[in-house]
Amino acid sequence: MTPDLFYQFAQEMTNLLGHSLDSYKDQERLLDELCAFETKFKKELVRTKRGKKMFARFMNFILNDKKNILAARIYFRERQNTFSKYISKAFDEEKPNQLIRFRVNYWFANWVVNAMERPNKKLLNILDKMKGLRTQLCETNLPLAVNRAKIFWARSQERQLEYMDLIQACAEGLLNAIDKFVPPYRDVFKSTAIGRMVSNMIDDHNATLVKFSPQERRIIYRARIAVTKKHLLDKKAIILFVQESFPDATEEIIDRLIHAASDPTSMSVATDDRPDWDQLMPAKDDVEAEAIDVDLKQKLVKSMHLLSNLERKVLATAYGINND
Repeated sequence: MTPDLFYQFAQEMTNLLGHSLDSYKDQERLLDELCAFETKFKKELVRTKRGKKMFARFMNFILNDKKNILAARIYFRERQNTFSKYISKAFDEEKPNQLIRFRVNYWFANWVVNAMERPNKKLLNILDKMKGLRTQLCETNLPLAVNRAKIFWARSQERQLEYMDLIQACAEGLLNAIDKFVPPYRDVFKSTAIGRMVSNMIDDHNATLVKFSPQERRIIYRARIAVTKKHLLDKKAIILFVQESFPDATEEIIDRLIHAASDPTSMSVATDDRPDWDQLMPAKDDVEAEAIDVDLKQKLVKSMHLLSNLERKVLATAYGINND
């Protein structure tokens, strides 16, 4: 199948995106503006009649609803040692006014606006500015997020997550870095963002990864060798090949392991379930599937205008399309 149709889709997506901001100065300016609006939000909040009461409500939310002081960390743009030494102490002593002197971030502003029955227009406008800057910073750094996802995907021996799931985990790590990085802006922002991305991918991967024993892994590997190296396509032939090395591996055991390797949510197979043996089988040419694929891409081209800029950017970057 020729790539013309997909190239058309990607090119339209690129044209809609325009030019991305990717220079060091662009990112520094965006992050500085975001931090300035966070400070402005806090000052405007304190000036309102309900300002100091909102800090008391926030403390009550953390202590009584979340029941864990560490849950407050995501709402502050402060280093871990500052949080541990001073902010945690304010919560321990239940002194909400002490929180006012610390830097807050987008998540605190978002919580305040949602907690207020009638937030004033100034607070709403500042929050909108913060949302826009966060989005710009995220779009600017999406190539980095996709690059990290590609590296993780290439190095993963057992792919328990879809490729786009990894990109999402990286994007979430990127946003976390944007919200938590303590100014002034420095070139270590990139390494901070990468650290958050990798941490997210590892956490998500480990959350879904089935823990096999060394022997179980060898059984699964032997079954895959039967297909990829020995070109055995019959289930019984595959089982006999595995049993040459593992005589105690019954058909039931092999079924369970193949099922678990393809579906990490369960290590058991119900009596009426069919193990995912197709996961071991090589892909076959399918004219009908190719026609469906063409039709799908045509629908994607027609639906371009329904995607947000961020969604277009993710798809464009994931498939290596240059946005310049």
